[in-house]
Amino acid sequence: MAKVTGPLHSLTASGSIGNTLTMLRQMRTNIAKKKSKPGGQPSTAQIVRRAYYRQASADWMALTPLEKAAWKPAGDAAQITPYNAYMSAALEAYIPGTGAAWDAGAAVWDGGAAIWS
Repeated sequence: MAKVTGPLHSLTASGSIGNTLTMLRQMRTNIAKKKSKPGGQPSTAQIVRRAYYRQASADWMALTPLEKAAWKPAGDAAQITPYNAYMSAALEAYIPGTGAAWDAGAAVWDGGAAIWS
């Protein structure tokens, strides 16, 4: 959604209008350009991360309403929704190196010597 602080061809506008035009400001210059599309194939890291998101989202959908409600305090503490609190915790557990939940220092390759912080 574009944020326009005056008429479209005025001093300041930012964001995209539909899928055709992007307004932005760079180094004191307002720029209007054709909205670009991502090029090339997604990297392996992108594909893996998207799979983690899909799995975490599917896991959330499989929770009962009572289990979902249990995430409300965590969400309230971080000022986010219960869904976002769950996704944050789930992705931290799925993605190596982002938190202690990944292997809790029990990686097989190093005999449990790794401490993930």
